[in-house]
Amino acid sequence: MFSIEKATEYILGMMTENEVIKKFPAEFIHESAIWIRSWFLKDDPTTEKILTNPKKAEIIKKAIIEGKLEDLQDNVQFVQELAAKLKVFEGHKSRLLNVIDQSDLDVQGKFHIGNTGANAASGNYDEKNVIKGSKIKVGGDFRLGDDLVQGNKTEVHNHYHAPLPAKNAPVLVEKATLHKLLRENKLGEVINRLLERTDGNDNTLYSTVSLLSARFYQINSEEQLGTAYKSDANVERNRIRNGLIQVIEEL
Repeated sequence: MFSIEKATEYILGMMTENEVIKKFPAEFIHESAIWIRSWFLKDDPTTEKILTNPKKAEIIKKAIIEGKLEDLQDNVQFVQELAAKLKVFEGHKSRLLNVIDQSDLDVQGKFHIGNTGANAASGNYDEKNVIKGSKIKVGGDFRLGDDLVQGNKTEVHNHYHAPLPAKNAPVLVEKATLHKLLRENKLGEVINRLLERTDGNDNTLYSTVSLLSARFYQINSEEQLGTAYKSDANVERNRIRNGLIQVIEEL
């Protein structure tokens, strides 16, 4: 078994070739691109169109990658090859610490980027405690920097108080919650929430969610009856997941 979070970071980073990835050896980037295409994009033009589109939100790309990783976690060959790639990937990353690059983060509470402890500032890194080309929404206080602890005293660096929530904050929180449920593969709960959210408010979105709901419960029923192949069911669920992602983005 592998960490879906780490695998997603590797795959998404290689596909976007952000500033962190550009510091890696060109040969590793090239080999990774070929390997990712063979497993994730080959014979799947819809996924390729979304993942290679720079205008698509990162959270949408992450959800698609995570869905495919869940389908591939029982594939022995894929797991072995991924383990080798991640080992090299983590080795290159060891020269970087607390670097956020080309990311779109939505944090509900407080957010601290940095180390805490007596030796928080120690270590020799190429980059540390850096934010580049990213959008970060924080519901609480935001801090960037190490917190040095000496005895009973903590020296806090770069503290920023969060502004008052924007008027559209409830919608952002709702969308973040729905995306989290999708990552947890709770499609049924997402469908139910979207049906409640769109009923009487948006006939077009409600109709779309209703169709996705019908497809979702149909494939569940076929699996229970033993009339659906696992591979076909996984493909259909990924299609439903992609449809739900599009609905969420239109809220």
